[in-house]
Amino acid sequence: MSKMISELFREYKLIGSLKLTIFGVIILFFGIMGTWFQDILISSIGLNEDILSWFPYLIILGFIVFGIGVIYLYGYLKDKKFIDEAFKLNKRSEFQKKHLKLTKTVKKMPKKYTDMLHKKEEEFHLK
Repeated sequence: MSKMISELFREYKLIGSLKLTIFGVIILFFGIMGTWFQDILISSIGLNEDILSWFPYLIILGFIVFGIGVIYLYGYLKDKKFIDEAFKLNKRSEFQKKHLKLTKTVKKMPKKYTDMLHKKEEEFHLK
């Protein structure tokens, strides 16, 4: 069961990190709006002051969710850039130097990169 979940997260890492980042920005926005514009929210919408007392916590939660999303997004984009550069190599010796790190990186990426690695290994006759 845990293997299926980890494969699901691996396949949708880019989409998930983008959603986390956007969700964090939205939570952060509502937290800031609720903290700075309490008088407007009380008078126009009629929100209770008990509810408004939770908005500073939304700011903290927004920063946390936004930070996690950005970290995952940065990791994905960094790994993708490394993989793309490694697959552009045309010399077997240069590819062999990066093969171990490439194999470890591909394990964290979606399955299409694993297939691309196998094709490149076959091209250079590597195991």
